[in-house]
Amino acid sequence: AVKQFQSLHSDFNSNALASDGLVGPLTADSINRAMLGKWYDDYTVPPILVQHYEEVRKGKKFLLPDNP
Repeated sequence: AVKQFQSLHSDFNSNALASDGLVGPLTADSINRAMLGKWYDDYTVPPILVQHYEEVRKGKKFLLPDNP
């Protein structure tokens, strides 16, 4: 199911998600955006994800703070 979702959706910069079956930060964000209007009335991409976008796309792993 995750790979199928990834193959049909993109990240917040309209780049294809990696169809690896892992729910990383970009896939999780894409799922949240897909739920807009269904589960959420409002959703904003977390600023820390925007700030570290290129690192995340390259697969760099880092811990996000609990309270950005």
